[in-house]
Amino acid sequence: MSTRDLDALVRRECKKNPTIEIVPRENFRRVNGASPDDHQGFLESVQYTESLQEHILAQIVGWDQHKKDLLLKLLELLDDRGFLRLDTQSVASKLKCTRQVALDLINNLKNLHPNGLGSKDLKEFLKIQLANVNSKNGKIALEIVDKYFDELKNKKIDYICSATKLPKSKVIDAGKLIAHMNFSPISGFRNEPDTEIVPDVKIYKKDGEWCIDLNSESVPEIRYSESYRNIVNEHDTIDKKSWLYLKSQSGSARKLQNAILRRGETLVSIAKEILAAQMDFFENGEKFLHVLRLRDVARSMHMNTSTICRAVNGKYVDTPYGIKPMTFFFSSGERNVGGFSKSAIIFIKKIKYKSILQILLT
Repeated sequence: MSTRDLDALVRRECKKNPTIEIVPRENFRRVNGASPDDHQGFLESVQYTESLQEHILAQIVGWDQHKKDLLLKLLELLDDRGFLRLDTQSVASKLKCTRQVALDLINNLKNLHPNGLGSKDLKEFLKIQLANVNSKNGKIALEIVDKYFDELKNKKIDYICSATKLPKSKVIDAGKLIAHMNFSPISGFRNEPDTEIVPDVKIYKKDGEWCIDLNSESVPEIRYSESYRNIVNEHDTIDKKSWLYLKSQSGSARKLQNAILRRGETLVSIAKEILAAQMDFFENGEKFLHVLRLRDVARSMHMNTSTICRAVNGKYVDTPYGIKPMTFFFSSGERNVGGFSKSAIIFIKKIKYKSILQILLT
């Protein structure tokens, strides 16, 4: 279950089962050297994920209010991936400003972080990102996106090689770099300021060591009621029917307690596998995300792939780069995807650019 669903289940069970008590938890579970001093910081970090509006406003504190208001209205014109599909004149009409003011706002928005927000399409967004990659491979990738984007989508690798006079290996390397770009300008941001995502685990670096904390603070700790324990143990004080009822309820309480414990242990174990496999991501950022398959983690943990799939579904990880769904760290499906990051694959599925993957796997 997700953290929220589990919390609701525990509270429902406590109302139905008199042998269960909720224990106020003073500290969440600590793994790999975290200290009690981290407790308050963790709780503060899980209150909300920064919204796009909040992130943008923090960068334009020096702007006059009218310009700020126009920019916020411009954000409302973006689609659900952060692209601006309207032409400049249409934007000007909706903002009730001149075309030049609209153009300036759009350009200003693209230069804010996340860089490329408000791009008209994926091609422009990729070009903005690749322009900041200071390497020969980055320049090749930029040229391919700029001049041969349609060919890239349509799997015309040989055509690109011929047109650029580059060996196939260079084109493939450039394609892999493109695949590791961010495909959605607003990935990692909330769409609405009041949406709350509670991470299940936190992975962070402390004193040069990577640590994993299980956020058990959000899930009530339960215990077997001492008073009912005594009644069950001294069953001659109550009638048989009541004793059998309490005995059954106490068994249910223990099963729930053990299930919660195993759930936490499983999430921590998966987080350890993620940290080990995605160390480059945690050290350097999203562009360094590696292929990680559910079956690999399942094999390492001696569990079924379906168990790992259920375990990661609906769970979140608080990372140095924001709160991410646990599925973010896994490659889509069970086949080898040739080094693609999950973020790239998710986007490709959403916009039906599956041919990009096919190109780079050829």
